Amino acid sequence: AALFDGAVPPILPLTIDAEGILSRISFTEAKPTLAKVVEGGFHLGMRARLCCKLFSAKTGRTHIIYALNDVVLDRGPSPFLTSVECFCNDRLVTLVQGDGLILATPTGSTAYSQAAGGSMVHPSVPCILFTPLNPHSLSFRPIVLPVSVRVKLQLTKGARSPAWVSFDGRQRQPLDQGDTLTVNISQWPVPVISLVGATDDWLEGCNAFLSRMVTEYVTRLRLRPAL
Repeated sequence: AALFDGAVPPILPLTIDAEGILSRISFTEAKPTLAKVVEGGFHLGMRARLCCKLFSAKTGRTHIIYALNDVVLDRGPSPFLTSVECFCNDRLVTLVQGDGLILATPTGSTAYSQAAGGSMVHPSVPCILFTPLNPHSLSFRPIVLPVSVRVKLQLTKGARSPAWVSFDGRQRQPLDQGDTLTVNISQWPVPVISLVGATDDWLEGCNAFLSRMVTEYVTRLRLRPAL
C-alpha cells in the first residue's frame, strides 16, 4: 500500500498463517487462486489507507507516507510519558499523556489497535480508530472518528522527550518539538481481491482468530498442574 502515491492496482493478499484475517487464501494456493481470478471469479473490496504528512521543523520539509493498517506514536526508549496535543480538523480534542496512541484503519483494527483495547471494525465501515496506549487518565477511551476528520499530532511545549512514529511497523522516526504529523484517509483506497466476498471473508477470519484464542486458553488450562 505504501508503494503507490495515487491509484492502487487490485491486490491479491495471501496468508502464511491459517488464521489470517486480511486474507483466507494460503500462499500455497497462490497459483490456482490466481487462475480463478484471471477467469473472472472474484470479489473486489476497497480497503481504506492512511495518508500521513510528517512535517519537520528542522528541515522545513513534509514527508508523505501511506499506511494500510496503522500509525503508531509511542515514547520510544524514553522513560517519560509522551505528551502530545491531538487536533481534529484544527480543533484541539485532547492531550495524550501515556505510552502513546494508535491511529488505525478498519483493516488495522484487528492488529495492534485491537490488542490495545480498540474495537474490531469491518473494513467496509468508513472510519479512523483513535486508540490510546496505556493512557495516564481513566477518562481517555478509544474513539472511532469519521473519515472526513483530519487528525494532527504535535508535542506539547512541556514535553520532556521526543515521541517516535512508525507507519505499518516501518519507517520509524522521531517526532521532535515543532514537528507535526497530520493523518487523514487517502482518496485512493486499496482494492483487495477475495473469492467469497469481503464480508464473508472477514467474518470467517475473525471466527478463526477468536476461536484460536479460546482454544489456546483452554489448552493452557488443561496443561496447568493441579494444586
